[in-house]
Amino acid sequence: AETDQTQTDGFCPVRSRSSVWEVWGVEESDSGPALNLELKAALKLIQIHIWTALRMQLFGVRYRGVPGSIPPVNPVGPNPASPRQGFRSMLFETGWWRERLACLGDQPPSVLLHVREDLSSPSVEVVEFRLRAPDGLRLVGLRARRRLGPTPHATCVRIVRATDPLRHDPHILEDGCTDIVVQLPPHHSLEQRVLDLILALRFAESDGSNQRVPVLVDPSPDDEVAIASRLYLSGLGTLPG
Repeated sequence: AETDQTQTDGFCPVRSRSSVWEVWGVEESDSGPALNLELKAALKLIQIHIWTALRMQLFGVRYRGVPGSIPPVNPVGPNPASPRQGFRSMLFETGWWRERLACLGDQPPSVLLHVREDLSSPSVEVVEFRLRAPDGLRLVGLRARRRLGPTPHATCVRIVRATDPLRHDPHILEDGCTDIVVQLPPHHSLEQRVLDLILALRFAESDGSNQRVPVLVDPSPDDEVAIASRLYLSGLGTLPG
């Protein structure tokens, strides 16, 4: 009689052949050896598909073209109907965000300005600003613009993490825009980060040096950027009037 041995196949343990047939309720018979071989081959193929699907679902194993394995549903890009996409669509509920934005009030944000001579140059002026967030923390950022040349035609607002260096982007200035970059606090939640970015957009909107030029958000895959951009474009994040 065959013994019940256990083998390791990647992530999941795979039993020996005799144990697999017992799990599926298949018994060998002397009367039909050919039928038993065909049935065993079919069940083995089913087993391979099951283990491959489990590994892809639980461990994120990528499809490598292994014979008998199941390719991913969409190997080109994310599934539009994935839970991630559904979750992100829930983040744009305007009614919920309207209540959260109420804490910002109807007035321009309170700001402290300080010229950074160490970062400025004869052709570029860099100003450090500090905005008071709704939780009382100060958001630190930089506003950079060219001293010479035509008036900037737009203001680009960017965010950086607490671990990233806070500095202006010369390429944005070369494109004829004012560069505003704000550094987000390290422990702020997604909701707080959205409010932080909306606060920076309001500062850019009310900044007298911009002469009411359009305010743009630097594209980013971060959720707070996508949410704040949609809220601002819909008018929820802008200053009244």
